[in-house]
Order: sequence, then structure tokens, then C-alpha cells
Amino acid sequence: MGQASRWFSKVCAHPSGKWVYVSKPIYGRLVLLALLVVGLAGRTYADFLPVDANAERKLGAAINQYMHDTHKFTYRPDWYLRLNTLGVRLALAAGDEARGIHWNYQIIKEPYPNMVSACAGYIYVSSGLMQKGFDDDEMAGIMAHEMTHVIKHHVAKSYMLEYKVLQFDNAVADKAIEDLRMFHHGQAGPYQLYRYAERKLDRDFEREADINGVHIAARAGFNPLGHARALEALLQGKDKPKNLQDILLSTHPPSEERIRRIKEEAARLGKT
Repeated sequence: MGQASRWFSKVCAHPSGKWVYVSKPIYGRLVLLALLVVGLAGRTYADFLPVDANAERKLGAAINQYMHDTHKFTYRPDWYLRLNTLGVRLALAAGDEARGIHWNYQIIKEPYPNMVSACAGYIYVSSGLMQKGFDDDEMAGIMAHEMTHVIKHHVAKSYMLEYKVLQFDNAVADKAIEDLRMFHHGQAGPYQLYRYAERKLDRDFEREADINGVHIAARAGFNPLGHARALEALLQGKDKPKNLQDILLSTHPPSEERIRRIKEEAARLGKT
């Protein structure tokens, strides 16, 4: 499209998966209109972004390979038993949205306490978090938050927002995987490296994961305030990311805002 390309955005909106070009002013108006409509409906714009399950699984497998190429894992049976036991209760409480997801909990040998999710059921837990001594309510609260990211396809949708596309299909998954490959092999330039290291889940996604996590934990029979207690303990701790890999994993550090939000939602459910 030559010089004219800077005036256009590629939007993968056609059922065939072909790229469709629309002018950036029109794209902006479409986004604003969508935000207004879904806002009035009490939904987030991301609820309406379609995600192809096979493409999401492809990206999930690629991220998992990257994690195994860049991290050491530990295999303590008691830790895995605990994660899977809590996970089954939470998945059942999540209902139909979690149906068909193959949950895959893996423990990274890292002292920084954290839990992070990828696509298609992959959830990574640091050994530092497992050693924190959190009770079941606290651990279940953290897990319910991460499970919401998986159930709501937040990682796939974060790529859609970054690439400015309206659906997640094989073409988008392939681009995300290529970006991951370039970063892994040091082929990304300084700007791309900065963008990758600074990539965070959309704030709406984090809000949704906090609130929906409260409901999942409560339906599973856990005290949803456990998540707030865990965040308070992490906020008061001295554990900080020590290197780039830790920074990439620390997508949602504990904050007063998150703690307040969780407590308010738990109070709405009568949990105080």
C-alpha cells in the first residue's frame, strides 16, 4: 500500500481470515462505538473478541516451550498434588466456562513469589510462592484469579489489542509466536525488547480476573478474602523481581487498589 499504509489499520474481520484494511479514523470510530455499546450493556469490549481455540492452543504450546527453554522447573509431588486438588475444586466452581480446558500446573524454580497464566490452561507457579506458607483460601484466591485469565482468553486478547485485530486466529497466533521466537533468540531490537518486557495484561482484564476470581473462590467453598490476605502479605514482603525473566513474569504485582477491589467484591457476597 506504499505511503498510504500509515493511514490504514489491518483488521482481520472477514470470515475467511483475510486482512481487511480500514482507515485509521474509521477504525478509531468503530472502537469508540464498540466501547460505548458494551459499556452500556455492562460488558467489556473484550467479551466480544472471538478467539479460535486451536490457534490459542498453538500459542499456549509455544509459550510453554519458551518457558521450558528459559526456566528451570521443580517436580515436588506434594506441591503438584496441592495445586491440582485446589484446581479441581475451582474448575468445577467455574462452571461451563471452564469446561474442556486441560489445566496444566507447572512449578518454576524461582525464589520470586508469583503465579502467571498463559493460553489454554497453562499456569506457572514459582517455588517461591509455594514456600510462602499460604493457606488454602489464600492459594485458591490466587489460583482463581489466574484461572479467570485462562477462561476469559486474556493472553490471546492482549495480543489482539496490541496488533489491533478483531479476532484471534492462526495468523495472529503465528505472529505472536514469531515475536516470541525473536525475543527468545535476541533478534528483537531495543524497542521491541522494551515493549515485550513492559507488556502487561489490559487493566480491564486484571479487574475482571480479580472480581471473577472472588466469585469462583466463593462458589468453590473458599473464603475469597484469602486472595486479599495473600496480596497484603506479598505487598509487605521484600521479594522483588531480580532479572528480566522475573520482570516478564510479574504482570500483576500486588497493590492497594487490587486489595481494596477484592475486599469490596467479597463484601458484596457477604464475606467479611
